[in-house]
Order: sequence, then structure tokens, then C-alpha cells
Amino acid sequence: MSETLQLEQLTESLQQLLGESLFAIYLYGSAVDGGLGPESDLDVLVVVNQALTLHQRQQLAETLLKISYPIGAAQRALEVTIVLKEQILSGSYPLSYELQFGEWLREELNQG
Repeated sequence: MSETLQLEQLTESLQQLLGESLFAIYLYGSAVDGGLGPESDLDVLVVVNQALTLHQRQQLAETLLKISYPIGAAQRALEVTIVLKEQILSGSYPLSYELQFGEWLREELNQG
């Protein structure tokens, strides 16, 4: 699966799981600045209009575990950060995350 297909799968999953609350999805980091290496992950910032429910968090974690791959695998690892739009607009610092996902969390998430 190419990075494009992986990102399309992520986008479709986010649209399905977040619905109207989904405000924006941004790809950033080495994937856009020309520094994507063989073991680079894909950094994705997701902005939502409403706080995530526990059910949404669980569904997102399950989905991300299927779409992301360990660093060094044939497919890319994903690092996904979900934040509230209102926090960005208010200038809050540091932002609190609605959800943070990365391969370093895989073992913990698999354990429940």
C-alpha cells in the first residue's frame, strides 16, 4: 500500500468515525517538507469541533492499529494527533489532545 492509499484509508476512517465533528486533517512533517526517509512516519493533525466520546476513542484506536504499521515495515507508521478547534482558536498552550496515536503506543493499546 502506498502512502497515498494509506492516507486515503485514514481520511475515510476519520470521516466515518467523526462525522460532522471532523473539521480538518493536516499532513505535516517530513512527508511534506521533502525529508521523508525509509523509516519516517506520517504525521497527521486532526482538528475536531467536539470532544471525542469514549466510544469514538476506542474505535479510533482500533482503526489506527490496523492502518498504521511498525517502523521499518513495508508500510508507514502513523502519528495522529487529534485536537479541539476551540483550543486552537483560543490560543491555549499547551494544547491538550483528544487523542494521540503513535507506534510507541501499539503495545499498550493492544493490551486494552
